[in-house]
Amino acid sequence: PIIEELTGIRTEMLLNEKSFPKVYNEFIEFIDSKDAIFCVWGSIDIRELYKSVEYFKENTNLLPKKFINLQPYASLYFNMPKKIQLKLQNVVEMLKIPVANKFHDALNDAYYTAEIFKKIHNEYMEPNIYNPHYVKPKVRQRKIVIDEEALFKQFEKMFNRTFTEEEKSIILLAYKMGKTKQFLKDLK
Repeated sequence: PIIEELTGIRTEMLLNEKSFPKVYNEFIEFIDSKDAIFCVWGSIDIRELYKSVEYFKENTNLLPKKFINLQPYASLYFNMPKKIQLKLQNVVEMLKIPVANKFHDALNDAYYTAEIFKKIHNEYMEPNIYNPHYVKPKVRQRKIVIDEEALFKQFEKMFNRTFTEEEKSIILLAYKMGKTKQFLKDLK
Protein backbone atom coordinates (compact mmCIF):
# COMPACT_ATOMS: atom_id res chain seq x y z
CA PRO A 1 0.00 0.00 0.00
CA ILE A 2 2.79 2.51 0.79
CA ILE A 3 4.59 1.87 -2.52
CA GLU A 4 1.28 2.04 -4.34
CA GLU A 5 0.54 5.44 -2.78
CA LEU A 6 4.04 6.70 -3.52
CA THR A 7 4.35 5.45 -7.12
CA GLY A 8 0.77 4.81 -8.24
CA ILE A 9 1.90 1.32 -9.33
CA ARG A 10 -0.42 -1.54 -8.38
CA THR A 11 0.54 -5.23 -8.47
CA GLU A 12 -1.97 -6.00 -11.23
CA MET A 13 -0.27 -3.37 -13.43
CA LEU A 14 2.90 -5.49 -13.39
CA LEU A 15 1.33 -8.82 -14.32
CA ASN A 16 1.88 -8.43 -18.08
CA GLU A 17 5.28 -6.72 -17.84
CA LYS A 18 8.70 -8.28 -18.45
CA SER A 19 10.23 -10.25 -15.59
CA PHE A 20 13.03 -8.78 -13.50
CA PRO A 21 15.67 -11.19 -14.91
CA LYS A 22 14.70 -10.21 -18.48
CA VAL A 23 14.84 -6.48 -17.73
CA TYR A 24 18.06 -6.91 -15.77
CA ASN A 25 19.81 -8.64 -18.66
CA GLU A 26 18.60 -5.95 -21.08
CA PHE A 27 19.91 -3.33 -18.67
CA ILE A 28 23.33 -5.01 -18.47
CA GLU A 29 23.45 -5.07 -22.29
CA PHE A 30 22.47 -1.39 -22.37
CA ILE A 31 25.19 -0.19 -19.99
CA ASP A 32 27.71 -2.43 -21.76
CA SER A 33 30.49 -1.92 -19.22
CA LYS A 34 31.38 -2.68 -15.64
CA ASP A 35 33.31 0.61 -15.72
CA ALA A 36 30.09 2.62 -15.99
CA ILE A 37 29.24 4.90 -13.08
CA PHE A 38 25.79 4.94 -11.53
CA CYS A 39 24.50 8.40 -10.76
CA VAL A 40 21.94 8.05 -7.96
CA TRP A 41 19.80 10.20 -5.73
CA GLY A 42 20.43 8.60 -2.35
CA SER A 43 22.24 5.33 -1.83
CA ILE A 44 19.06 3.32 -1.28
CA ASP A 45 18.48 2.85 -5.02
CA ILE A 46 21.79 1.10 -5.64
CA ARG A 47 21.31 -1.00 -2.50
CA GLU A 48 17.83 -2.07 -3.65
CA LEU A 49 19.13 -2.88 -7.13
CA TYR A 50 21.76 -5.22 -5.71
CA LYS A 51 19.20 -6.80 -3.35
CA SER A 52 16.83 -7.45 -6.26
CA VAL A 53 19.60 -8.93 -8.40
CA GLU A 54 20.57 -11.25 -5.54
CA TYR A 55 16.92 -12.12 -4.84
CA PHE A 56 16.43 -13.25 -8.46
CA LYS A 57 19.77 -15.10 -8.34
CA GLU A 58 21.25 -13.02 -11.16
CA ASN A 59 24.95 -12.16 -11.38
CA THR A 60 25.78 -9.03 -9.36
CA ASN A 61 29.32 -9.06 -10.78
CA LEU A 62 27.92 -7.69 -14.04
CA LEU A 63 26.85 -4.49 -12.28
CA PRO A 64 29.15 -1.48 -12.10
CA LYS A 65 30.48 -0.86 -8.60
CA LYS A 66 31.17 2.86 -9.04
CA PHE A 67 28.48 5.35 -8.14
CA ILE A 68 27.99 9.03 -7.40
CA ASN A 69 25.29 9.90 -4.90
CA LEU A 70 24.16 13.38 -5.94
CA GLN A 71 22.23 14.13 -2.75
CA PRO A 72 25.17 15.38 -0.64
CA TYR A 73 26.59 17.29 -3.62
CA ALA A 74 23.26 19.07 -4.08
CA SER A 75 23.33 20.09 -0.41
CA LEU A 76 26.84 21.50 -0.84
CA TYR A 77 25.79 23.26 -4.06
CA PHE A 78 23.17 25.14 -2.04
CA ASN A 79 25.66 25.84 0.78
CA MET A 80 24.01 23.44 3.20
CA PRO A 81 25.71 20.77 5.29
CA LYS A 82 26.12 17.66 3.15
CA LYS A 83 24.30 15.59 5.79
CA ILE A 84 21.12 17.50 4.92
CA GLN A 85 19.26 15.22 2.51
CA LEU A 86 17.28 17.37 0.11
CA LYS A 87 14.33 15.84 -1.71
CA LEU A 88 14.72 15.29 -5.44
CA GLN A 89 11.64 17.40 -6.19
CA ASN A 90 12.93 20.31 -4.09
CA VAL A 91 16.29 20.36 -5.88
CA VAL A 92 14.58 20.16 -9.28
CA GLU A 93 12.51 23.21 -8.32
CA MET A 94 15.47 25.06 -6.79
CA LEU A 95 17.48 24.53 -10.00
CA LYS A 96 14.45 25.61 -12.07
CA ILE A 97 14.41 22.35 -14.02
CA PRO A 98 11.07 22.10 -15.85
CA VAL A 99 8.76 19.58 -14.19
CA ALA A 100 7.09 17.67 -16.98
CA ASN A 101 6.42 14.35 -15.25
CA LYS A 102 5.53 13.06 -11.80
CA PHE A 103 8.12 12.14 -9.20
CA HIS A 104 8.59 8.69 -7.58
CA ASP A 105 8.64 7.08 -11.01
CA ALA A 106 11.91 5.30 -11.86
CA LEU A 107 12.28 6.70 -15.38
CA ASN A 108 11.23 10.23 -14.42
CA ASP A 109 13.43 10.29 -11.32
CA ALA A 110 16.38 9.06 -13.42
CA TYR A 111 15.74 11.90 -15.87
CA TYR A 112 15.57 14.50 -13.09
CA THR A 113 18.72 13.08 -11.47
CA ALA A 114 20.55 13.38 -14.81
CA GLU A 115 19.37 16.99 -15.21
CA ILE A 116 20.58 17.83 -11.70
CA PHE A 117 23.92 16.18 -12.49
CA LYS A 118 24.31 18.38 -15.59
CA LYS A 119 23.72 21.52 -13.53
CA ILE A 120 25.82 20.80 -10.45
CA HIS A 121 28.62 18.58 -11.79
CA ASN A 122 32.11 19.74 -10.87
CA GLU A 123 35.65 18.36 -10.84
CA TYR A 124 35.40 17.46 -7.15
CA MET A 125 32.74 14.80 -7.69
CA GLU A 126 34.41 11.46 -7.17
CA PRO A 127 32.66 8.13 -7.59
CA ASN A 128 32.45 5.86 -4.58
CA ILE A 129 32.82 2.10 -4.79
CA TYR A 130 29.72 0.21 -3.74
CA ASN A 131 30.26 -2.87 -1.63
CA PRO A 132 26.98 -4.81 -1.46
CA HIS A 133 28.28 -6.90 1.43
CA TYR A 134 29.36 -3.99 3.63
CA VAL A 135 27.58 -3.94 6.96
CA LYS A 136 27.85 -0.70 8.85
CA PRO A 137 29.34 -1.46 12.26
CA LYS A 138 26.98 -0.80 15.11
CA VAL A 139 28.30 1.72 17.57
CA ARG A 140 27.86 0.32 21.03
CA GLN A 141 26.37 2.83 23.38
CA ARG A 142 28.13 3.15 26.69
CA LYS A 143 25.92 1.82 29.43
CA ILE A 144 25.50 4.56 31.98
CA VAL A 145 24.07 3.85 35.41
CA ILE A 146 23.28 6.14 38.31
CA ASP A 147 26.02 6.27 40.92
CA GLU A 148 23.58 5.93 43.80
CA GLU A 149 26.28 6.12 46.46
CA ALA A 150 27.56 9.46 45.12
CA LEU A 151 23.99 10.76 44.77
CA PHE A 152 23.14 9.95 48.38
CA LYS A 153 26.46 11.38 49.66
CA GLN A 154 25.71 14.63 47.84
CA PHE A 155 22.27 14.86 49.45
CA GLU A 156 23.68 13.99 52.89
CA LYS A 157 26.29 16.70 52.45
CA MET A 158 23.68 19.26 51.34
CA PHE A 159 21.34 18.48 54.24
CA ASN A 160 24.09 17.65 56.74
CA ARG A 161 22.46 14.38 57.83
CA THR A 162 22.08 10.74 56.87
CA PHE A 163 18.94 9.46 55.18
CA THR A 164 16.78 6.43 55.85
CA GLU A 165 16.35 3.74 53.20
CA GLU A 166 12.85 5.07 52.50
CA GLU A 167 14.22 8.62 51.99
CA LYS A 168 16.96 7.25 49.72
CA SER A 169 14.37 5.46 47.59
CA ILE A 170 12.37 8.74 47.30
CA ILE A 171 15.54 10.66 46.30
CA LEU A 172 16.40 8.02 43.70
CA LEU A 173 12.85 8.02 42.29
CA ALA A 174 12.80 11.85 42.13
CA TYR A 175 16.19 11.84 40.39
CA LYS A 176 14.99 9.32 37.78
CA MET A 177 11.76 11.26 37.22
CA GLY A 178 13.77 14.46 36.77
CA LYS A 179 15.92 12.80 34.10
CA THR A 180 12.82 12.09 31.98
CA LYS A 181 12.08 15.84 31.81
CA GLN A 182 8.38 15.04 31.97
CA PHE A 183 7.68 17.72 34.55
CA LEU A 184 9.45 20.62 32.83
CA LYS A 185 7.49 23.58 31.54
CA ASP A 186 8.31 26.81 29.75
CA LEU A 187 8.72 29.99 31.77
CA LYS A 188 6.36 32.74 30.71
